[in-house]
Amino acid sequence: MNNTASQLIEGEFDNTAPTLLIPIQSDSGQQKTQYTLKPPTVATTDLMDTHTNEWERTIFISSSCTGFSQSELERLSLPDWNQLQERLIDFLQQPAAYFHPKT
Repeated sequence: MNNTASQLIEGEFDNTAPTLLIPIQSDSGQQKTQYTLKPPTVATTDLMDTHTNEWERTIFISSSCTGFSQSELERLSLPDWNQLQERLIDFLQQPAAYFHPKT
C-alpha cells in the first residue's frame, strides 16, 4: 500500500511526465497514461486555503497541478496516487528559479 508507481513500473521512470502504472479512463472517455505537473498560480494557492480540511486541499491542489478532475484522481491506483503525492510535494518545494524557462 505504500509503494509508488516508480517502485513497481518496469524500465526507466520519467519524473517530469510520469507514466501511470495503471492507465485510467478520463471523464471524456479517453485513456490517460501519464501526466505532467504545472506550477499553481497565486490564485490557486489562495483558493486552496479556502478548503476546510486536508483531504479537500490535497484533491484541489492535485487537480490544479495535473489537470485531472477529482473523479479522475479517485480512479488512480494507490501506487499512482502515492507517486503523484510524492512528486507533487517535491515539485511544490522547488524554488522559483526552477520554473523559469530555459534559454
